[in-house]
Parts: sequence; structure tokens; C-alpha cells
Amino acid sequence: MSKKHLLQAALQKQQKIRALESQLETAKDDYCKTVRDLHLSGMSLREVATMLKVSHQRIHQIVEEGNKRAYSWLRPINPDLRCSFCGLSSEQVNKLVAGPDMFICLCDGCAGTCSQVLKTGMQVGTDDNSFRLLDKAERLRCSFCDKLSGSKRDIVAGKEHQVCAPCIEISLKHMKENKLHPGA
Repeated sequence: MSKKHLLQAALQKQQKIRALESQLETAKDDYCKTVRDLHLSGMSLREVATMLKVSHQRIHQIVEEGNKRAYSWLRPINPDLRCSFCGLSSEQVNKLVAGPDMFICLCDGCAGTCSQVLKTGMQVGTDDNSFRLLDKAERLRCSFCDKLSGSKRDIVAGKEHQVCAPCIEISLKHMKENKLHPGA
């Protein structure tokens, strides 16, 4: 085979791998959501584990991971924190949401802009602070949840960070509700 044919074959295989990785990630997310839904429907962790023939500890991890993700955002914000996208401090914006490990923050203005980019698919902002929808081929992860972009996960990129559609949605929801996690 010629170099050109080998390169084309390699690119096709690479594309297939990316598609399969995306399908696998989606399948894992769907599985974990369904396990949490089983538990929320009234089944005990042990019942779910027995029916799925997995360890009780694994089911516990899946359920707790979902709980952590849902509530880790609901906590008071340190006044020294800044939006990781625009650089404004928590005192300069109306609301600021911290990511799960508080290494990244998103203000209400940037969350709204990201939402606009998701709806229109158009780049928004100036060269210094622009937001664009990532191409599916770009293998960047959401700075909040660490999930890869894929066929079912759109990601908006800022200057240095990225945020996926589900994290934007959660951020906007919590900003609207203005709840804080007790004891955080």
C-alpha cells in the first residue's frame, strides 16, 4: 500500500475510535443515570446490586457520584474567587458558580453567553474574551465535569477553559434558584 492509502486508512481508524469513545462515554452516563433512577424509584442499593450482579459498593459509588455532582455546586462562594472565563471577581458579578473542586468558576454573564453560543452555534465576544462552540473533532474536556466533547455533548470554549452544555444548564439553574449547600 502507498503512504497515501496508509494515511487515509489511519485517519479512518482514528475517526472510528473517536466515535466509539463517544458512544462508550454516552453508554456509561446512561447506565449510571439508570442505576440512580432505580435507586430513586425506591429500590435499596443492595437490591439494585443484586439485580445487576455487581457489588453493592459499586452501586453506592454510582449513586454517590450523582449526588456529589448535583450538590457540589451549591455552596457559598469565597469573595476572592474570580470567573475563570472573564476574570471578574465574585463581588463584580451578580452570581458566580464554582465547579465541583472549586478550581473553576463561571459567572452569570459568561454562563448566559455560553448558553447563547450553544443555541446559535456562533462565536460571541471579543478577541480577548470570546466564546465558540468546539468542533466535535477537538478532543477537549469540560473544565467542570471533565467529560470529552462528543456527538451528544456540545462544549463551549473560552480563552483558557471549556464548559459543556449540561454544566452550563446546571450552572444557570442554580444561579436562578440561588440555593446554597448547607454546611459548605
